[in-house]
Amino acid sequence: MSWGTVANANPPPKGTGQSTAPQSGALGGLRVLIVDDDLDFANTLKHQIFEGCAQDGGVVVVSSIEAADEQLRAHMFDVCLLDFELADRFGLKRETLSRFAHILTALVFLSNRPSKASALRALSFGGKDFLIKSRLSSFDVAKSISYSLYWKYREIELEANTVHDQVTGLGTVPLFDEHLRHALEVAKRGKEKIGLLMIGLTGMEPVLQDYNDSVSDELLKQVGERIVGKLRTSDVVARLSDQQFGAILVNVKSDAIVKSITGAVTDTIVSKPYTINGYTLKIGANVGTATYPDHAPNLDDLKFVADKALSEKHSKHGTSKIKDHAFGYY
Repeated sequence: MSWGTVANANPPPKGTGQSTAPQSGALGGLRVLIVDDDLDFANTLKHQIFEGCAQDGGVVVVSSIEAADEQLRAHMFDVCLLDFELADRFGLKRETLSRFAHILTALVFLSNRPSKASALRALSFGGKDFLIKSRLSSFDVAKSISYSLYWKYREIELEANTVHDQVTGLGTVPLFDEHLRHALEVAKRGKEKIGLLMIGLTGMEPVLQDYNDSVSDELLKQVGERIVGKLRTSDVVARLSDQQFGAILVNVKSDAIVKSITGAVTDTIVSKPYTINGYTLKIGANVGTATYPDHAPNLDDLKFVADKALSEKHSKHGTSKIKDHAFGYY
């Protein structure tokens, strides 16, 4: 398969900083990072990239994991060709190296040893290919880069589909957790507070039972829109399960403000009925909250406290049962 075919079928996602494939089918214009402490081999590999990928630049060579980490933080690369033995000595499980598996750059491992066990470890780590140094040619390098980029772009596309809820368009649990993790890091550095809201809908069962999916889907979509409308653009809203949403309130001044926002969110969900396909529907909501650092010092504990508070609200108030939900009566 030529690179031109791959590019047309699966173009790099917009806004990722990845190079777009040339229309000629060549791999020219790529940004490639070579990480190898054997500089003679690294220079040979660089020339093979120039020859096989029809380009005369865009290749950076470093000899350590630390230097590679600095490059990947400062610049965008399409492909990183990483010496497996160098990475293994450094420690595949160390945080610096583990980041390599979670970036937009396609990762290809190089090795002196044709070991099936090493290849499996490299691919399990997140590598898209495993190449034996002594067997490389310019064609092999170009083919591996093309293959690796194709699968990296496919992975990005699949992740984009899994981290966004298809009904509401909001993020799902993986994206929500990533936003929360980042917000906590920022809050720790800036000594700020974060509010976490776990929003559980009640009274949904009759809607799910008596109406088709288009009605319940539209209801959930409108609930998400109402929640988003009550928060700042810097806050994060996600759909966490069938009948639960979550919200991250960044840089809040106090727990009292979190509680005030909680009241506003609850009110916007329950105060006005929803008109969908000629039906007027009404639902209820309970909200559990937690504030960093007042209630918990980390992501897992913060979620636990908010989830527990939501469960207590459900136990105390019950789940609102709609007697005639077509007209919005409880």
